[in-house]
Amino acid sequence: MAAGSAAVPEPRRTCIGCRAVREQDRLLRLTADGCGGVVVNPRRAFGRGAYLCPSVACLEEALRRNALSRALGVDLPGLNAPALRRRVLAEAGRLDAAAGLGQRTGSGAS
Repeated sequence: MAAGSAAVPEPRRTCIGCRAVREQDRLLRLTADGCGGVVVNPRRAFGRGAYLCPSVACLEEALRRNALSRALGVDLPGLNAPALRRRVLAEAGRLDAAAGLGQRTGSGAS
């Protein structure tokens, strides 16, 4: 086998809401901000992160099961859930737009 002919697999992560395993770049990364809140999609942030499908349904399931605070390893007593929902929706729209752009420009593998 020639060097470089094997494709490097995309890292895969598990959604804390629906528990589906997906490519890392198709999920949102959530981290604790140190003030009892959550930061959405900080790819370069340090510390524990949790991955979530870009959907409010997965966020709701993660909140219902208390999976977000467990995954981040912190208590989130003052979590502003409505603001977090808005941020997840905004990031979902950004990911959808980026995916659509990649398909239109032909940057995907054929």
